[in-house]
Amino acid sequence: MLNAAQIAQRMGKLGGSDMKPLMDGNAQAVHKLWLEKTGQAIPDDLDDVWPVQLGSATEPLNVRWFERRQRMRISRIGDVVEHYAYDWAVCTLDGWVDELQCPLECKHVGGREPIEVIIERYQPQMQWQCEVTGSNQVALSVIMGTSEPVVEFIKRDRSPGTWPANWPANCGKVPRVTKPRL
Repeated sequence: MLNAAQIAQRMGKLGGSDMKPLMDGNAQAVHKLWLEKTGQAIPDDLDDVWPVQLGSATEPLNVRWFERRQRMRISRIGDVVEHYAYDWAVCTLDGWVDELQCPLECKHVGGREPIEVIIERYQPQMQWQCEVTGSNQVALSVIMGTSEPVVEFIKRDRSPGTWPANWPANCGKVPRVTKPRL
């Protein structure tokens, strides 16, 4: 869960968790996001959402386990990083892998899906983290049920026609906020 300072730093900006609804193209979800980002709606209260709370509770353990098992130092836990050129583009780090100069993204899932499905689900968020931080990869650490975390290194996708690979060249300095069509 984000603390008050992190929420304030992200106010009115696009972050990693905003990427999935944008990439899915669900008009209702995009409209809800637009209302939140323009201050016309309050984001959902996730205090009573069990999976969110479980992920928040196990995130520090996931970070510590990554450090122990991978033998790599993690820093910048909870830092809100702003894109070097676009102040409206941010991501909040679960951690930063110092040796690899990349974000660490921690997840806790039910454990009934293959890792490929989980990677695909979080791909927009991880690609956004690469764009915002300038990294070429993300270290994804996933607790599946009660099993020891599985670690995958997700490379930045710079292939032509993908997003956000072509995003900086195709957007203006400030994104134009318009009401999406429902």
